[in-house]
Amino acid sequence: MFAFFKQFPEIIAVLSEKKDGSMRLLPKREDWLSENIENRKQYFEKVGLDGKKVIAAHLVHGNHVAIVDHDSPDYILETDGLVTIDPAVALAITVADCYPVYFYDEKKKMMGLTHIGWSGAVKNIVADTLGLMKKEGSDPLGIAVTLGPGICQKHYLIPPERAVLFENYPEAILKKEGQLFLDIKKIIYRQLKENGIVMISDSGECTSCLSEKYFSYRRDKPEKIEAMVAVIGLVS
Repeated sequence: MFAFFKQFPEIIAVLSEKKDGSMRLLPKREDWLSENIENRKQYFEKVGLDGKKVIAAHLVHGNHVAIVDHDSPDYILETDGLVTIDPAVALAITVADCYPVYFYDEKKKMMGLTHIGWSGAVKNIVADTLGLMKKEGSDPLGIAVTLGPGICQKHYLIPPERAVLFENYPEAILKKEGQLFLDIKKIIYRQLKENGIVMISDSGECTSCLSEKYFSYRRDKPEKIEAMVAVIGLVS
């Protein structure tokens, strides 16, 4: 189990692994509480968040970020990022190559969790997440950010029409043997720095490289998508 923010003992920030089972929330509302709900429940108990209300984002690969509290629904529709200052709440998203990005303001005890793939990078959901945190009183200099495992550049082949969307990030595109490869992590780092974040770290792990540890949509191309869950919450 990869744990983040070890410098902040009051925070639980983790990502599940293959051995924990699939954590994917299925697309239709009536399916959400079906086959993976027990995996999620067991995992939240395992990491010490069973006493929290875990609020999950229903991902649409956009840039909408919601602020939530204990009165919010368990699932937030059409949202790829969550922010809270409620200590009774933990935040969750699912990933299977996209990056889980964890935010923590120690002074405000404010937490954020954002799902970032190529679409979230194009739409700069980083700026939207930090904009909401700043609106709630956070200073970017006091926000620590860490990136969980995601797909690395050497495994992320993209078509030319998608590469055009990143013309403002030429450093993130690698051309090799006539093919184009995207470095999402590099884009996230740049966007964080452009928004005033100085405390940045990452896991150094690639979901596609570590086939025994993580699900990877691009590597496996499964008929039925499986995913990990990223979660962040304050220790009770």
